[in-house]
Amino acid sequence: MDFLDPKKKRNRKVRLMIGHALMVILVAFGSFILVLQAYGFDYNRKTGEVIQNGLLYLDSAPDGATIKLNGLTHNKPTNTRLSLPGGIYTVEISKEGYRSWQRTFELEGGKVERFSYPALYLNELTPKELLAPAKPFGFASQSPDRRWIVLQEKNQLNKLTVYDLAKRRDKKPAAQTVNLPANLLTPAEGSHTLSLVEWSTDNKNLLVLHRFKGGQDFAIINIDEPSKSFNINRTLNIKPSLVNLYDKKVEQLYIYETAKKTLRRIDVSSKKVTPVGSNVLSYKAHGDDKILMAITSKGDKKQADIILRENEQNHLLRQIPVNKKIPLDFARFDDNWYAVIGVVSEKRTYIYKNPLEFIKEKSNLDHALLLTLKSTGAISQVAFSQNSRFIMSQSGQYLSVYDAETGKRYGYKVKQPLDKGAELTWMDGHRLLTRSAGKILVFDFNGINFQKLIPANVNMPVMFDRDYTELYSISASTKDKKKSGFFMTNLRFEEDK
Repeated sequence: MDFLDPKKKRNRKVRLMIGHALMVILVAFGSFILVLQAYGFDYNRKTGEVIQNGLLYLDSAPDGATIKLNGLTHNKPTNTRLSLPGGIYTVEISKEGYRSWQRTFELEGGKVERFSYPALYLNELTPKELLAPAKPFGFASQSPDRRWIVLQEKNQLNKLTVYDLAKRRDKKPAAQTVNLPANLLTPAEGSHTLSLVEWSTDNKNLLVLHRFKGGQDFAIINIDEPSKSFNINRTLNIKPSLVNLYDKKVEQLYIYETAKKTLRRIDVSSKKVTPVGSNVLSYKAHGDDKILMAITSKGDKKQADIILRENEQNHLLRQIPVNKKIPLDFARFDDNWYAVIGVVSEKRTYIYKNPLEFIKEKSNLDHALLLTLKSTGAISQVAFSQNSRFIMSQSGQYLSVYDAETGKRYGYKVKQPLDKGAELTWMDGHRLLTRSAGKILVFDFNGINFQKLIPANVNMPVMFDRDYTELYSISASTKDKKKSGFFMTNLRFEEDK
């Protein structure tokens, strides 16, 4: 019997061991191949070389758009993932009836590139007039959640028109009239102007500055319960130069007086006053415990101390030359804090990353200085994108942009001439918006994909619905060119919304 034969038994054992060994080798080899594939390695059957691929994620709004890579149409539409050999690519995203989006980029082997933000706009944009008041619009604004649009006719102090973009009537956003309390805004002869300071995070209250002949006052307007609106100057018996919401809420306010250069915090209910800073030239608050300030230096009045204040403790970041305007901004992205300081005379913008960590650890604060953005002229503003990922520094038509996610920086000049008085703002997390030749101009953070959309009043904001499928603007009325109209423009076909 074979199973009792020692020789055959030994041979069977050897074959079993060899089989196990081969199985181990096969599993190890398979695992090795999977690891290589995970890192992007592949085999080029034409050249016989081992190459390392990169991953490209391509999304678009609307989705289902055609992808072209280096002029060749890909077999998958957006939204998709592509494994590609490392190299330089030009990607074009297009869809029938829409303007295309294009970008050239370098994909490194083993790296991941994500383009989740490409937006396509209709070739033909047709504004539809929703409202043409007897008087021109004096004020327009939109809540942070992009649900509410607030309109006011010029010099009409006690009445607003509020559109609810979440509710529809005949495919148009529902509108209602909101009557404000009598004398909420100080009555006076002559012209009145209303401008937005900021919205509360509750999307119901907005802080406005009301200017009139002989003075100004500030007010909180509650569009949901107008009776809760109040005049800040009269309620607190003050005449501030500037007011801001504390922690984006209306219960407490920052009060700034230009003449005394003092910054205070006031509780609206108790009227308790908490000093924040003296000799303050500029400030930017964030949350309930942090504020970035420029304060005249005690030792040299030509110098300003940049102070980062946390929990009522002041920390010095750096000194800069005093200027009439000191652009500041402060925000959090991906669990990191960024302080941004525009130095007009130096034509530079300093970006600090997590400076408080270095201060608390008593480390060299110079190490907290992440980078410096250089400009061609005086810096007019610094600003974070809506998702706080990008930091923009503007000097006229020259922009410097830093990407906090990738560490890349971009510098470019907007070639299209900007209209006089046109502001440059972040449209969303990846795009900027301004006016050129009387039309809305939008473009990507890195200065590509410029698109002129529709005519719009340079002094009025451009607004969008929640998903950026509709645009709301103010321009000359189609019924009477001497009057202004409020328009809705579809940016996508109905089936793509």
